[in-house]
Amino acid sequence: MTIRVRDVTKVANMIDVLVGAGANDIGGINFMVSQASKLLDEAREQAISDARRKAQIYAKAAGVTLGEPFSITEEGSGTPMFRAKVAGGMAASAAPVAQGEETLSVTVNVSWAIKPKE
Repeated sequence: MTIRVRDVTKVANMIDVLVGAGANDIGGINFMVSQASKLLDEAREQAISDARRKAQIYAKAAGVTLGEPFSITEEGSGTPMFRAKVAGGMAASAAPVAQGEETLSVTVNVSWAIKPKE
């Protein structure tokens, strides 16, 4: 059985309801970012913008003009990982589910053409 809960604050209550209904083996609790692709695409745009900003600084310092990018690669972004605090002992009222954070990131490498300063 799979149960999808979109509000993390309701997870502990959901576990309590399941146990109260007789469930004695609950496992495989996973946390995922919804719309991860959209968020990663936004991170890609920001990464390219940051790469261009840095390249322009280097080009100016070197006395050249930044040209068009001729190579863009993305290092493996991997699967988002959930990081949570480990909850303490079992509470009498609700199953302990500590909130955490999920980090999505991308790393891009860009090679730019350069041309003599105009």
